Amino acid sequence: MAPPTGISFTFFFCSLLLLLPIALSEAYDHEDPLILRSVEVADVHDLLAKYGFPKGVLPDNVESYNVSDKGVLRVQLQKACTVSSLGIRYHVNIRARLVYGSLTRVNGIRGKTEHGFWLTVVAIKVNETSHTVGFSIGGLFKDFPANELDVAPACDAKVSDLDTM
Repeated sequence: MAPPTGISFTFFFCSLLLLLPIALSEAYDHEDPLILRSVEVADVHDLLAKYGFPKGVLPDNVESYNVSDKGVLRVQLQKACTVSSLGIRYHVNIRARLVYGSLTRVNGIRGKTEHGFWLTVVAIKVNETSHTVGFSIGGLFKDFPANELDVAPACDAKVSDLDTM
C-alpha cells in the first residue's frame, strides 16, 4: 500500500477538524458545562440528588416537573406548601435554573428571616465543604446542614395564606 499523499492526508485532517465540534456538542451544553444532559429520572428529588442536592430541597407534594434544554427546572406542586420547621414556603409553581450544586433565578419559594419577614428565595446553593445548603433570602443565606434535608419534608396541614405569594 502506498503512503498517503499530501492531498489525502490534508483532506483527512480537515475532515477530522470539521467533525470534532459536532461530536463534542452532543456531550456538553455550550452555555454552561455544568448542566448535565440526558438525565431522565421519574422523581424530581432523585434528579436533585444527581445535581448534588439533598432530596429535601423541595417538599414531598411534587405533582410534576420538567427541565428544559437550557437547564430551567419547572416544578408543579399539588398545592402551595409551608414547611414551618425550615421556615420555607413553596408556591404551586416553582422555577429555577439548575446547574450542579446551584439553583439560581428561583421563583416560587420564600424564606422566613430571623425578623419574621417572608422574603423571596433567589438562589439555593450546596456547599460541599461545609456540608450545608444555603437559601439566599434578601441578600442573606439561611444555611441548613445538608443531612437535615436528606428526606423531602412534608407540608404543614394549614396553608391558608399561600395563595398571595
